[in-house]
Amino acid sequence: MHKGRLPRWVWVVLLVHLALLLYIAWAHSPVENEGEYLPAGICHWKTGIFEPSCRNPPLSRLVGALPVLLLPHKFQPEWAITDSDAKASESLYLEFVTNNDDRMRWLYFAGRLACIPFSLLGAAICYSWARELFGPTAGAVALLLWCFSPEMLANNALIMPDNFAASLGVWAAYRFRQWLREPNWPNSMLAGVSLGWTLLAKATWLFLPVVLPCFWLVTRSYKSGLKGFVYEFSQLCWLCVIALFLINATYGFEGTLQPLGKYQFRSPIFSGISIAEQPEGEPVSKFDMGNRFVNWHLGWVPVPLPRLYVVGIDLQSAAAQQRRDNYLFGGWNKEGWWYYYFAAALVKLPLGIWSLVALAAVLALCSSRFRAGWKEELWLLIPALVMLLLLISQHRISRHFRYVLPIAPFAYISISRVARYPNAYKRTGGALRMGAVASLLSATVVSSLAVYPHSMSYFNEAIGGPGRGYKYLLGSNLDRGQDAYYIDQWQRTHPEVPAAHNRNYSSIGRSLDRDARVLRAGWYLVSAEELLHPKSPFHVLWGMEPKARIAYTTWVFHVPRDMTIRLPEETR
Repeated sequence: MHKGRLPRWVWVVLLVHLALLLYIAWAHSPVENEGEYLPAGICHWKTGIFEPSCRNPPLSRLVGALPVLLLPHKFQPEWAITDSDAKASESLYLEFVTNNDDRMRWLYFAGRLACIPFSLLGAAICYSWARELFGPTAGAVALLLWCFSPEMLANNALIMPDNFAASLGVWAAYRFRQWLREPNWPNSMLAGVSLGWTLLAKATWLFLPVVLPCFWLVTRSYKSGLKGFVYEFSQLCWLCVIALFLINATYGFEGTLQPLGKYQFRSPIFSGISIAEQPEGEPVSKFDMGNRFVNWHLGWVPVPLPRLYVVGIDLQSAAAQQRRDNYLFGGWNKEGWWYYYFAAALVKLPLGIWSLVALAAVLALCSSRFRAGWKEELWLLIPALVMLLLLISQHRISRHFRYVLPIAPFAYISISRVARYPNAYKRTGGALRMGAVASLLSATVVSSLAVYPHSMSYFNEAIGGPGRGYKYLLGSNLDRGQDAYYIDQWQRTHPEVPAAHNRNYSSIGRSLDRDARVLRAGWYLVSAEELLHPKSPFHVLWGMEPKARIAYTTWVFHVPRDMTIRLPEETR
């Protein structure tokens, strides 16, 4: 096999992964936030305006919208949209839906097709990196974990920043590692391009421009002297310049180098206004604005980023500090839990992966033959650890396990060291050890495919699978509005049930008589969150026997004519 060329069997696995993602892209309806992302991306291309959905950088929106621009559609957002509030994105979405109702499924499918290749990139990087560290079999382990993980299958076919952040984040780390091993100008340029794309995928990777130079200082060889230091440092600067240029060029250099003092921030960390002083229960757009950097006499500092990139970071930070209803293992909390992601991983990751994690940890601790050298181990650990600490610090958002998706590829590569286990010892038993590793890997794949294509609602067998997942996690861990097409299909076979009227198909099948404070006779299609939230009017249905369940996300109830259910006063 030529250097850099993937074996044929790797291409076969990638093709299977592609087929799985293609079907999910077709079978799942637009999910929460994704609905706004596609028209926002079209707006970016047609008008050069980046305010809609600006909380996240625009790469996923630009990529997803590109093929839609080539297809027949009715959407001309010439009217100026200069409001970064979520309502602007919502208005774009409503216009897009109104004008393209008969072709919505095809347009979103086309947009998702453009995003799927990024998952193939991430899979290839995992294979190559693991193969270089622990051998060809390890590459196979990392590849299979990526291609059949339920979280990867659920998210990598969407027009969303999380999957881009996972694929491009590991690509940026891999390219920087290649530059560290061979410091030259081509490797520096590739590392800069990958870093720029990563920062355009999701701003949570913004710590990389700080971590990368520090890692270079710690791990570089000092044998080359001052001349070598200057040579490498100049390449590092060039790398950062390329990344900054890509980011600013994408936004058309709008607001680049704007002084820090001219910004008005809403998040407590930037505005200096405590979250306790902000209006309770109001959206971020209603927060009081300020700028703590003016008081620190730093208002003159030019920011080398586009204005809306900085605004997006501020809006995300403000949203992360909002009090909201979070759910974990049957309990509700407005402050979240610092250990949320650890608890969620216990039920969202296949048991086979947990077994492989335990085996990899024991092997790495027990023998140096299962370690790749301190520099390599450190480079796998640092990006994942910093990302995890960043997420823990924002624990008020305890709703989305998908936020840890960028950590997954580093975990898969680290786990792949188990491939050395069967041949690590000269004594007999190699076949048995190989069988154990193969069985754990196979169990992971089988467990994931047993739930497919409802991978977004995956929960492991320890809690009884996705049928009981609502007892442990809600939010995007179970239902992001992805099952609307399944609800449509179910309703076509049950004409006695009125069509659900809200766009996410996650509430009811008929109007609610709020004035009378009752649920009248009729059919109700209720999402898990609406059913379990104590302040939801549909919580009164909890305990009734549902007539059906659609996928793992929607309960169907029927209130007979001789029954009227009174709503509690505290319902929202």
